[in-house]
Amino acid sequence: STDRHEKACRVALASVAGIGPATISACVDEGGAAAAWQALVAGRGATSDALVEAAGRRRRRDPDALARFHREAALLDPDAVLARHEAAGQCILSPGDPAYPARLLEDEVPPPVLFAVGSLSHLDGPTVAIVGTRNATQLGRATAASLAAELADRGVSVVSGLALGIDAAAHEAIACRPGGGVPIGVIATGLERAYPRRHQRLHRHIAAVGLLISESPIGSEPSR
Repeated sequence: STDRHEKACRVALASVAGIGPATISACVDEGGAAAAWQALVAGRGATSDALVEAAGRRRRRDPDALARFHREAALLDPDAVLARHEAAGQCILSPGDPAYPARLLEDEVPPPVLFAVGSLSHLDGPTVAIVGTRNATQLGRATAASLAAELADRGVSVVSGLALGIDAAAHEAIACRPGGGVPIGVIATGLERAYPRRHQRLHRHIAAVGLLISESPIGSEPSR
């Protein structure tokens, strides 16, 4: 369907290095992700204004950004990219989808595409974010774990970035607790990748009992 192809083009745009959520949102506002993608693969002169602007912002670090956008796009089939994510068990969400998190629609710029593994219903209930330093003290980790456990016992789900230190302490404290609130991980890589690597077991467990959500497609690596 047209809606499915539009979503596929959002995922394909996100899969091109250097094209982020803000640029995809601009493409959608300009005329749709499918139109932007068609312009991108058509050639340099036909590229949408939003993509030209994105390349311009990167020019200092990547003078060949626009040409590279074209080269990478030529290697991608949007429908195949979307199917790859679905085959990996990921739910792909865009504003307008019934399952798109209602609270994100209130954001000034709602994420144009989200990737999720787990139950999205966990976003409907109360949540609290517990995040903090990676170099946590023993007291800091113990406090985060205690807060998370107390919240989960009261039916509040705990959101973190699954980083080392405070984030991990909060999620490890509730990952195996039956009932109540669950762990929700908002991560900055593709959902197939556990980062840091030592969190592979925790990553898998949260996907099974809670929810993992990201704005990054398969293959996205962590970066500063």
